[in-house]
Amino acid sequence: MKERTVVRNSFLNGRWGPEENYLSFNPFQYGQYFELSICYDKHEFQVYTNGYPFFNYAHRYIPIEHIRTLKITGDVTLSYIKY
Repeated sequence: MKERTVVRNSFLNGRWGPEENYLSFNPFQYGQYFELSICYDKHEFQVYTNGYPFFNYAHRYIPIEHIRTLKITGDVTLSYIKY
């Protein structure tokens, strides 16, 4: 968490799009458990941390049902994934 940044992006047609990385706060603390929930509707992903709204991310790939990959990198250990 040296950079204390959460980057959102999409890899489409063999290249990365423009990064989104601005957030008014970063809820993550080194060594602390957190819950991350990702919901979606027809326009955007809605991301929550520990039950609170964190950010929205507009879909860049349509139809949304064709998305097959979510990449999480950094010093994170996943406890479980629920789909």
